[in-house]
Amino acid sequence: MLIFGVSAICTMPTIVIGALYKTNNTEIVLSEQEASWFGSIVYIVQPLGSVTSGFIQDTFGRRRCMMGVTVPQFIGWIILYFSGSVGHLYTAAVIMGLSIGFMEAPAMSYLGEVTEPRYRGTLSTFSEVFLLLGILFEFFVGAVLYWRYACAVSILIPVAVFIAVYLIPESPTWLIVKGRITEAHDSLRWLRGWVTHEEVQDEFNTLMETIKMSPLSKLTRYLLCPVRSDSHKIYHFFSGPIRKPKRRKGLAKLVLLKEARIYRPMLLVAIFFFVGHCTSLLGLRPFLVKIFGDLNLPIDPYWALVLSGSVQAAGSIVGAATIHSVGKRKLAFYNLVGSFICCFLLGAYILSGADAPWAPLTLFCILFFCTGCGVMPLPWVLICEIFPLDGRGIAAGLTAASSYIFSFLITKTFIDLVSVLELSGVVILYGAIGVAGFVFLYFRLPETEGKTLAEIELFFNKDKRPRPQFQV
Repeated sequence: MLIFGVSAICTMPTIVIGALYKTNNTEIVLSEQEASWFGSIVYIVQPLGSVTSGFIQDTFGRRRCMMGVTVPQFIGWIILYFSGSVGHLYTAAVIMGLSIGFMEAPAMSYLGEVTEPRYRGTLSTFSEVFLLLGILFEFFVGAVLYWRYACAVSILIPVAVFIAVYLIPESPTWLIVKGRITEAHDSLRWLRGWVTHEEVQDEFNTLMETIKMSPLSKLTRYLLCPVRSDSHKIYHFFSGPIRKPKRRKGLAKLVLLKEARIYRPMLLVAIFFFVGHCTSLLGLRPFLVKIFGDLNLPIDPYWALVLSGSVQAAGSIVGAATIHSVGKRKLAFYNLVGSFICCFLLGAYILSGADAPWAPLTLFCILFFCTGCGVMPLPWVLICEIFPLDGRGIAAGLTAASSYIFSFLITKTFIDLVSVLELSGVVILYGAIGVAGFVFLYFRLPETEGKTLAEIELFFNKDKRPRPQFQV
């Protein structure tokens, strides 16, 4: 649900720009540069929230942070509904953009911490299903309702998200780090289907041992000691005085960024984000209504949005269903190849000036399917699993911030690139970036499906890493 709300916010500029960009609307009229800023400003403010949440989530917990972000989202939708000027549109975009950035790190950390390794890839990909369902929802309400009424309906989303997050428990990992062992045990029982203590004891003990070995949890070593009971191994607090060692807090955690196990996966995911944003044609999305109209598609541009959102959601469902059997590495490469081929073909079609309306619609649908199946979700899946516990908060926050910075740059520069290269040249350029990204990821992206967090950390921490194997 949280991801659903995020995607609705990111899709909102497409609906609003489609209604107000160079139209005879008597309320608000967006110029070319105003539309460019409105379509991209929601991204540029997100890194501020991402970096902040990377620090705060370790203090207040994943759950409370996820609940808190629904408040500014609610306010943003209200401002958007009552907006009477371009300044109001900008204000709403800034508020909602900050909330999205603040949400990403706790949401991704929570997902990575509460899922079992064998299900982590599938469940992480299902978050992308909700992301694309949110896009489809917003496209649909934008097609059937006036843009203000679409915003009014969207106000209900953060309300539903707040209620949904309120009903789930806090991350067991975070609770253990804070020394709240009984709550952590109950949380794990709830997450595994509210089973008995005995049924989760082995997993809980393994989690305890993993956290005790983490630099983040030096305090836990002094707070807890293992003792043997008659039935199973449990943990009790020391009854005597406890010496609390100094722990990294605040900006001191930035020292972790110099370690290979942190900066290597950060660099990998950041490049994956940039390549994925380009080949998924993210820069075009705020202007899709106008682009679909200029290409003379055989259906109304707003319903073309609904169709594209539908095939993208279908792709995400296929990706979620196949990620465990196919693996993240193969899934990434197959869909990346499909995406940049569609970019080249679409650019060639526009350049040729041909008049075959079904051709570009088909290419857009194939590209959006590949985008939903692997190009968009996999970097977020990697964020959930490739960062070690002691650096997970700040690393996830900074990496999510890089995604939004790239989103802003790609979206904001789209109009300027079109003025130089034409639309066909921009699409071909994005395809070329996809080819370069494929080469990089081929040699750097490991297979993480089914691997434990410790095994993944070991791969990135090696001085001489083995070349990832890709068999077809």
